Amino acid sequence: MNSGWLSLVLLLPLFAHAASMPLHTGWKLQSGCVVKSTGEQISLTRYRSTGWIDAVVPGTVLASQVAAGVFPDPFFGMNLRKIPGNDYPIGKIFGYLPMSESSPYRCPWWYRTEWSSPATAGKITWLHFDGINYRANIWLNGKQIAGSDQVAGAFRSYDFDVSPYLTHGPNVLAVEVFAETENDLGLDFIDWNPEPADKTLGLWRGVSVDTTGPVTVRNPGVSTHFLNDDLTEAELHVSADVANHTEHPVSVTVTASLGSSPLQQNIRLAANEARIVSFDDRVKNPAVWWPYQYGDPHLERLRLAVDVNGVESDARSIRFGIREAQASLNDQGFLQFRINHRNILIRGGGWDPDMFYREPRERLRQELAYVKHMNLNTIRLEGKLGGEDLFDLADEMGILVMAGWQCCDFWQKPDKWTAQDHEIANASLYSQISRLRAHPSVFVWLNGSDEMPSPDVEKDFLAVLKERDWVEPVLNSAADRTSTVSGPSGVKMTGPYDYVPPEYWYLDKNRLGGAFGFNTETGPGAAVPGLESIRRTLPRQSWWPIDEQWTYHAASSKFAQYNNFGAGMAATYGPATSLEDYVLKAQVMAYDGERAMFEAYGAGKYRSTGVIQWMLNNAWPSFFWHLYDYYLVPGGGYFGARKANEPLHIQYRYDDGKVVVVNSTLTGYQGLRASAKLLDLGSKPQFTQESSLDVAADGVAVPFAVPQQGATTLLQLELHDANNKLVSDNFYWVPAKLAQLDWGKSSYVNTPALSYADMRDLAGLPKAALQVSARKSSQQGEIALEIRNSGSSVAFFSHLRAVKLGTDEEVAPVLWSDNFVSLMPGGTKALTVSGIADAAVEIKLDGWNVAPRTLAIATH
Repeated sequence: MNSGWLSLVLLLPLFAHAASMPLHTGWKLQSGCVVKSTGEQISLTRYRSTGWIDAVVPGTVLASQVAAGVFPDPFFGMNLRKIPGNDYPIGKIFGYLPMSESSPYRCPWWYRTEWSSPATAGKITWLHFDGINYRANIWLNGKQIAGSDQVAGAFRSYDFDVSPYLTHGPNVLAVEVFAETENDLGLDFIDWNPEPADKTLGLWRGVSVDTTGPVTVRNPGVSTHFLNDDLTEAELHVSADVANHTEHPVSVTVTASLGSSPLQQNIRLAANEARIVSFDDRVKNPAVWWPYQYGDPHLERLRLAVDVNGVESDARSIRFGIREAQASLNDQGFLQFRINHRNILIRGGGWDPDMFYREPRERLRQELAYVKHMNLNTIRLEGKLGGEDLFDLADEMGILVMAGWQCCDFWQKPDKWTAQDHEIANASLYSQISRLRAHPSVFVWLNGSDEMPSPDVEKDFLAVLKERDWVEPVLNSAADRTSTVSGPSGVKMTGPYDYVPPEYWYLDKNRLGGAFGFNTETGPGAAVPGLESIRRTLPRQSWWPIDEQWTYHAASSKFAQYNNFGAGMAATYGPATSLEDYVLKAQVMAYDGERAMFEAYGAGKYRSTGVIQWMLNNAWPSFFWHLYDYYLVPGGGYFGARKANEPLHIQYRYDDGKVVVVNSTLTGYQGLRASAKLLDLGSKPQFTQESSLDVAADGVAVPFAVPQQGATTLLQLELHDANNKLVSDNFYWVPAKLAQLDWGKSSYVNTPALSYADMRDLAGLPKAALQVSARKSSQQGEIALEIRNSGSSVAFFSHLRAVKLGTDEEVAPVLWSDNFVSLMPGGTKALTVSGIADAAVEIKLDGWNVAPRTLAIATH
């Protein structure tokens, strides 16, 4: 083991074990500009923290202030600008800028707590920090145990032997925290949303007190290699860090329990020696961890213990999955991932944590449930490396995690790094990989984002990864870069990030963001939420028309506008005449745009190997870059993504009119039947077709094509299985002529249009006669609905909402089986909505050409 890395992180991050006590309650917080006492004084029991506020740990300084009501709701309107220190220019990226001289967060801030944990004979007590942003001085019971020269770096974890400082009564901990600067390897939101004034200052990750014997075992991990493609035999490699914290040599026994027969090693450790201990085992017919669409995300348990003279000194327990990830360039030079020796098309979204890094486990569970419900298989973390709950839940739910460093700020300026910055960067990677390697959900690490590291930094990073037994794929960046150290990345980051018409993803064959290769971040831009979410976010005077408050709730920099989105709307569907009209058309555009993007990548596999929607979610109520809004209300983009990523799916290609069946499972299907019905806007049939087909496991089949018409048409597709059961359906509004794109003016922002598809005649669709029934289902918390189109006109883009009784506020989160549905005359559709905890709800219906109304819910 390279002991240099060990010294960089002080000690190593701990994993769960019996003698661990989280320090998440009882914290107080105050500004160093107010507090004039020293750390020695503050960390004594006689100190009185009068005037201090309760602190949220883990969390930021601003998270605590918001919880204490110091500021009005910072997520409403432009209240965020009213917080002192938030005076940087609107639209600029605060991570690039210094704090103003008057900012209250230029001062250090003090955290203080007390707990009872007397020293135990023969035991060592460790004070553990998962993450501090950015620098800190740490005091315990009147003694300084660490200084800001040692504690620096948002992504480092720390363990301090505090046994000599403990008392038999209350112990008092005081932490003086200093904010990151624009020249630190910290955290920021780049152009995703406004940056909080404190720059994520504080104890943003957990704190705990842990007790061990004189020898510790830490950072267990298990890696897998399957000996053959049938996965009937696997080699498992277990590794962990074992350290002797005494001044004399010791003989120890290390035991790894991961099956019926424990594995053991007897080793001798020199005084203060730290060593990596590893075990190898071979298992037959293992229960395999799969991404949820491919199988069961089965988890095993590993327990590692170290005994000294027959007495257990320390133990760690983790869950792990028997899972192998591989990546290589395919014959077209695109990066192809394989999970358990099977190709997989990566379909995911960019993860955005809460602006104040509040991560309640239930909220995380709800958001990851949305990921699964949209049939996505991956989330990408660009520098926002969440707490253990996020990864634990991803492990349990079978969701892949693409993790790595963030772009654009000081992380991508290694030419300006000092020797200490290099040390912090390496130690940060050491800390993060030490924990991430335990999670089967984490299948790749990115050493850079928009840019790759410089050769010297990349070599250091690769050395750390090797030392940490990291066997998963590693990318030099999330962009199309070729490194002199590691070669080509095999991925692209060409955009677009702003609005492009749905056909873009098919028309761009080999230039930019179209459906080829692996696009690590892209999407159709603006994501306007529903009416009630807008009204919850903006003051009444800003609801309509769009003003600076809307812009403030867009993204930043070049994305603090809705111009491209608005131009596409006006040309394709007609200019918005009201807020209600704008929101409805925005949902149509989001549905069609997200569906087309994911469908294009699905139809093109494996010339297309992956796509990450930018983004999955938002740090605050935003009207840009999401698939569901901050209040967990799903909109058009959510259901377009859910439709596109169905495990067995029928779809239409905008470029050539072909109907395509995409199978995203590992099971082949025979005897399927695909059908198409094309109507004009007067509901007169223009084309019908039916065809039988088979589709291979993870395969694509093309049963027939739909002829292009000279007018806007409405297309219904259905896919039935061999038992005549409907397994997939899809509905398109097809323009007479596709958009003409100005490829020569393309940028990472978007490709502008010379002309858009014109479907303004959709406004003239006759009113549809929908009959809808709703009743409480036999499943608790579920409502079953049936929609029937009893009229002679197509019911286009009908939207159902479960709202709190007597209000317009949607119940969220909830899982609709489908929504924003369109029905041909005489058509019916059964829907369910589940996750309704409150009985006092009602169902509301609205849509493009249906009369809004409220539905009674039958009880049986």
